Amino acid sequence: MFIVNKMCVYLSGGFLLCLLVGCIGHIDRTNETTLGKYSKQEIFNKLRKQKTTKREVLSLLGRPNYPYDYNDKNTWIYLSKTEGKVLYGAIPVDFNRSVMLKLVFGKDKTIEGIEYKQ
Repeated sequence: MFIVNKMCVYLSGGFLLCLLVGCIGHIDRTNETTLGKYSKQEIFNKLRKQKTTKREVLSLLGRPNYPYDYNDKNTWIYLSKTEGKVLYGAIPVDFNRSVMLKLVFGKDKTIEGIEYKQ
């Protein structure tokens, strides 16, 4: 009886240790772009209407997803997507996040319009 009780204590302790230390899951970041690294507030702080130029946007976010030939176009679209679920202990955490940023530039090559969707 003593051996059975001792074994139950070790097994339950090991199970609790696995719950506290381990995490199970997968996060797919293959479609995550530079846009996904910034919050909505950071984007609006860095990109200002009538001030931020195409060059500054390229420096901050890189090449837009659409259009492919972005140099001559005045509407740029950036997309970022992260998918995944992780189990931390007994708490599930959802990492699904999709972000779309649409920038419209004027003739002076500064931003005229910003649309952000999450």
